[in-house]
Amino acid sequence: MATSATTYAQVLDEIVVTATKREATIQDVPLSVSAINSVAIEKRGLLDFSDYLSSLPGVAMQDNGPGRNSIKVRGVSSGNEFKTPPTVATYLGDIPLTTTGRQINGNPNVRLIDIERIEVLRGPQGTLYGANALGGAVKTIPNKPNLEKLEGQFSGTFSQTQDSDDDNRHVTGAISLPVIEGVLGVRLAAYDIQNSGFIDNDYAGFPGVDASFLDPSIPPGVATTPAISPRQEKDIAREDTSGGRIIASWQASDSLLIHATHVTQESEANGLPEAVPSIGKLKQDRFFGEALKDDLDVTNIVVSYDFSTASLVSSTSYMERETLQDRDAKVYFDGLFPLSLTDRSKDEVLVQEVRLESSSDSNLQWIVGAFYSNTEQTSTQLLADSSEFAAGVRELFDSVVDYEETQRAVFGEVTFDINDKVSLGVGLRAFNVDLNISDTSSGPLGSGATVRGGGDSDELNGKIHLTYMANEDHTLYAQAAQGFRSGVVNSPIPSGVGCEAEIANLTSQGVMAGALAEPDTLWNYELGSKSSYAEGRVRLNAALYYIDWQDIQTSFSFGCGFDTVTNGGEATSQGVELELSAALTDNLMLDFSASYTDAEFDNAIPALDIAAGERAPGVPRSNFALGLQYAFSVAEDIDGFARLDYTHVSDYETALTSIDSLRAGDYDLVNIRLGIQSNGLEGELFINNLGDEDAVLDGTPETSSLGARSFLLRPQTVGVTLRYRF
Repeated sequence: MATSATTYAQVLDEIVVTATKREATIQDVPLSVSAINSVAIEKRGLLDFSDYLSSLPGVAMQDNGPGRNSIKVRGVSSGNEFKTPPTVATYLGDIPLTTTGRQINGNPNVRLIDIERIEVLRGPQGTLYGANALGGAVKTIPNKPNLEKLEGQFSGTFSQTQDSDDDNRHVTGAISLPVIEGVLGVRLAAYDIQNSGFIDNDYAGFPGVDASFLDPSIPPGVATTPAISPRQEKDIAREDTSGGRIIASWQASDSLLIHATHVTQESEANGLPEAVPSIGKLKQDRFFGEALKDDLDVTNIVVSYDFSTASLVSSTSYMERETLQDRDAKVYFDGLFPLSLTDRSKDEVLVQEVRLESSSDSNLQWIVGAFYSNTEQTSTQLLADSSEFAAGVRELFDSVVDYEETQRAVFGEVTFDINDKVSLGVGLRAFNVDLNISDTSSGPLGSGATVRGGGDSDELNGKIHLTYMANEDHTLYAQAAQGFRSGVVNSPIPSGVGCEAEIANLTSQGVMAGALAEPDTLWNYELGSKSSYAEGRVRLNAALYYIDWQDIQTSFSFGCGFDTVTNGGEATSQGVELELSAALTDNLMLDFSASYTDAEFDNAIPALDIAAGERAPGVPRSNFALGLQYAFSVAEDIDGFARLDYTHVSDYETALTSIDSLRAGDYDLVNIRLGIQSNGLEGELFINNLGDEDAVLDGTPETSSLGARSFLLRPQTVGVTLRYRF
């Protein structure tokens, strides 16, 4: 074999991040941050959240299909986030993608096509990122136009998943055009990603039931459920995602820079990717075709003006998002009636942020800003019966909820270099949130009325950190930072529907179950170190943290059929995080990360089925990941690489309440990839889930009102990628 032409640098590449809303190296930022650059994204074959989040220290993620995901960082989880704001904020560049109001579905999962880097910030980021960065934030930074030269790439991937008769096909492309060299440029990215389903629907059919036994006033034969024919389908829950992004950059002057971005993405699945273990490993029994859909459109304009000692940045974004979740709901009446449950939501979000930040090299660095957001959300829910039960009424429950949240905030952070080694920083965010809701429901199970509610809250959110730079290779930091999640206005519960006793029971146990669920807050106390060794060939970062979480927002369903978001309970999370990168040789690169998370509820609340010492749901106690990449030369002008990635995730409970929880996780995932490249042409062979690991990632047991549903790790997938880069 020829001597290697492809080698790593003698030192690790410097990683620049914008975690503090200004550019700084990851070793200089006094908080726990993971970053994945564009090279690693391609070499690991990363496409979305599910491909990388669970491999990062202190991070957990459950992805149940388009528009249904949940991200947890540092154990900050109360389980089901339905109708509560999320605990982790997600961003695409400067664009906040997290819906600030009630979360009907999960975070938009924008595909990782033509991405510069990913940043994952652990710990609360309330001062700079505001509400719902309670546990942390995930930032995806897209590539911007190259104003100097034409560049781009196109790729195609074909793969086959074990236990599926269908195939996976991915087509992606990106091109950057300098319209006016050095002044104006445009970058385009587009993709079409089709992933096969691997679960079979096997519904045995139903003979039909005379419903007169439910109500003696109904004569026999008047209200019957019709016989339902058996239904068999192969490879349901095929997921199709297509999208595109355009970014225009205008360097209007040496001081003025404008970026305009538009992003669109449509994701849909022809079924829910869940199995029913009692009828088979990869089988479910749905009487009709379920569906998921998540459509996203975002427009953003960022204007930056560089003064001699400061920079002014304005970011304006508008987002529209529509989701659909169509489910088989026969479980609600013991399978006797063919019921369907359809949830739809539409969010319209306007966000404006203006910030002024220092840009000089003085020993005083600062940033101040103002923030405004308005979220208007309309969500509908329809429970429909295809039988003749309920006197021929098909719509058993039809609800329309209009929800509006307006948030205003001012914020600032100041860092002062006390001397060459010690820096002290403080931050503060003051915010106000106004909330309004209107809920109309009809049908035999509805209230038949429109009820309205509202509320507001004002909070202060603080942060302080101290940094000690022992030398240019070793830095220690300590910080105390507060995080918050915006409040929630509950749909008012009509009187006389049978909820009064349950509400009184919650109140007697110190749980707030009123019209407004107040913001929940936490304090994160953290010690960290960032070090480089072996003349820059080894980088080791570590953090210890302790989190005190108060007035936790929790979704609760009453026996009378209504639900609410409560404030109740306290939790503690403590743990350790470790990240190591090393150039073992000029050709062999090692990445290793590990974490231990001990997140538990402090007090017992029987009404919410919370026991003292109960683990936070969806949070594994430990995870660790190992990556090895070897670069080699095949011949002159032909270079190659081989990569192995191993991830271990320990077990966890999927829900807070015992009747809704499954034991999940406890899996070992191995991915391997082999690639060659020559003169812009690249080819890669890969196997994901090499051992065909069979693991439950999320779901509910048979005791749950949702029935038995298990979301599974994707089986072994073998494929090839071809890419042309210019």
